[in-house]
Amino acid sequence: MRHLFLFACLVAATPLFSQYTPGSVYMDGASDLTYTNDVGSEAIGSASLSAFTQQTGVFVTDRLLVGGIFEAFANDSPDRSWTDNASLAVGAFGRYYLPLSDQKKLRAFGEVAIGSLGVGTDGFFTGGLFFLGAGLEKNLGGGTVATGSLRYVVNNDESNDMILDLRLNAILSGMDADAARPALSAKAITAESQFGELAFRRFGRDSGSGLFTSLRLNPTIGYFLTSRVHLIGDLVLSHSSVLFSDSDRSGSDFSIRSLSASLEARYYLLDQASFLPYVSAALSYTTFRSKVSFDTSSIEQDINQGIFRLGGGLLYFLTPSVALDVAAFYSGSDTEVEVDQPDFLPTASLTNNSLDLTVGVQFFLFR
Repeated sequence: MRHLFLFACLVAATPLFSQYTPGSVYMDGASDLTYTNDVGSEAIGSASLSAFTQQTGVFVTDRLLVGGIFEAFANDSPDRSWTDNASLAVGAFGRYYLPLSDQKKLRAFGEVAIGSLGVGTDGFFTGGLFFLGAGLEKNLGGGTVATGSLRYVVNNDESNDMILDLRLNAILSGMDADAARPALSAKAITAESQFGELAFRRFGRDSGSGLFTSLRLNPTIGYFLTSRVHLIGDLVLSHSSVLFSDSDRSGSDFSIRSLSASLEARYYLLDQASFLPYVSAALSYTTFRSKVSFDTSSIEQDINQGIFRLGGGLLYFLTPSVALDVAAFYSGSDTEVEVDQPDFLPTASLTNNSLDLTVGVQFFLFR
């Protein structure tokens, strides 16, 4: 009886730990809209448009979150129009939270999703059939939450995924307009959503069976030298490999390693307003190596790419710590491709210029 009484008290008290309110909007911090159009004398006339949000929804209660998954892509090239190479996929998910610590603002959650149903140039298709997941989420304040999740995904192509993910997300709710538009300040630290992901995929199909492994670390951190000068550093380290286990291809594998680093400098024309315009310049460098191994031989390919960007944009605060970041810029890149067996794959040097428009999210962690 004593244990039953304690359990009843716990159930009755848990609403006191609630950190989220019904009607609040939960937004995937990695939500992104990107448009790219190749320009310049060597451009082939291609353009692409993509939009993505993994999990964005609304709190039905202080514990239950329901929402959607959305992904769209379209590409225009000399031989294929927008409508000839386009796809749209949608899905639905539900997540239930359990409070762990009111003082630490920490919650656990379980979730389930119905995989994406889409339409493309070849008709209707399905992505992941469904996924089950669990994780922890900490409220950092100001509308920012840090989310760690582990998901098991069942796909429709005889493959299964296990994905561990760490990112920042946003909770948007009604608040005073002045509180949602704080002034920019020196020594403020910013970040973008994704920090890293570890994924495993077991597959088996007509072309072979095996295990795909992928690790990606990609922190993007910014620092305000003054209230108007903002430096943003980005580091992306990734490694992925495929190990075939079927008898026809055992002993063969494929691996990709890449390292990318960039530095962007922004100057804001205003430090407090509804919209904060800025100009920016950025440099980045990427090195990429792929290797295909067989029983008695291998082929390696190295790609080195340098990119510069010039442009500008606007920040618009959705909460005191979450800002919508809209940017337009001109970018140019030089790419060198080297292969250890040039008879199999040629060595090449490529130059590409583009006009880009992006919409993303900046998180202000410390002000």
